[in-house]
Amino acid sequence: MSKFTYQEQMAILEKAYVSVADIILQSVEGDVVLDPFMGSGTTAIACLNTGRQYIGFELDEGYYNIANERIKSHKEENKND
Repeated sequence: MSKFTYQEQMAILEKAYVSVADIILQSVEGDVVLDPFMGSGTTAIACLNTGRQYIGFELDEGYYNIANERIKSHKEENKND
């Protein structure tokens, strides 16, 4: 059980929420972007598309596998670019 109430948890998440567009606008090519909640890998794909490096963490094995497949497929599709 969390030591935070639902309202406190939502307030923390709202403050921490950053969109992929924000990441791209607030970084420059070559920067490293940390995604501590990687999910399906959307931020990683955006980083690959815009010349940024990325580090991602995901605890859920299902999402981890989805992200790995998406990133692998994206790299294969764009290896000649």
